[in-house]
Amino acid sequence: MIIYKISGYRNPFDNVGRYLARESFSYIKDLLVNKKIKVGFGYTFTLSFFAEDIKRNVIIIMYINYVDEFYKNIFSVDSEYIYKRAPNRKNDINLTINIYNNFSKDYFIDLKQKLIDKFRHEMEHWVQDESIEGGMPVTDYSKDKLNSVDDIEGFRERIIYVKNQFERDAFIRANMLRAKNTRQPFEKILNSFIDYQLFKSDASVVKNIRDQLGEEVDVILEDLKNIYMSRAKSIFPNLNKQ
Repeated sequence: MIIYKISGYRNPFDNVGRYLARESFSYIKDLLVNKKIKVGFGYTFTLSFFAEDIKRNVIIIMYINYVDEFYKNIFSVDSEYIYKRAPNRKNDINLTINIYNNFSKDYFIDLKQKLIDKFRHEMEHWVQDESIEGGMPVTDYSKDKLNSVDDIEGFRERIIYVKNQFERDAFIRANMLRAKNTRQPFEKILNSFIDYQLFKSDASVVKNIRDQLGEEVDVILEDLKNIYMSRAKSIFPNLNKQ
């Protein structure tokens, strides 16, 4: 059990994400480098630490699968925060990692960074969970439809997902951190983020969606950008000076 003090809840979450990513990545790397992982078998790794500030354990369960097929993205990482009022709740965060047959050690750095991003995002939900009074937060999107990249239904579902107030606030903080770390304007980072979330940064997906929706796409993008910038300026007043 790791005892971790999260002073002030916010800024240290990048460090928490890095700690969780480092520990989980070490386990995955050991499986791959030492050829302990086998096709068709799932591996479960549990991380647990104690957040001293609010006297609460944080339990993360990772499900790791080795898939015997080639995939253009080499690996995939999906995460989910389990809100404390959810029925039959046993842990805080689920992380599902698929490693495909064309994965190699050249992708270790990319995998580790993806783990950092995922953990930090879910830890933002953890903080939100502490401040929610009463019932569960509203989840107004279908996770099953989010990855339907090329169809309009999946596109509209991703818009709902990105607009969700809990996702929006977590994404804003992550993008602000990325802007600071890369010394790029927040607006530029935000544009790249929206492009990835809606189109997976894939030109063929952009073309397909634009062919079907036409100018409506530009209206959607402008509306989404305005929503994010307005909320970001309320969280980070310094953005009003830029």
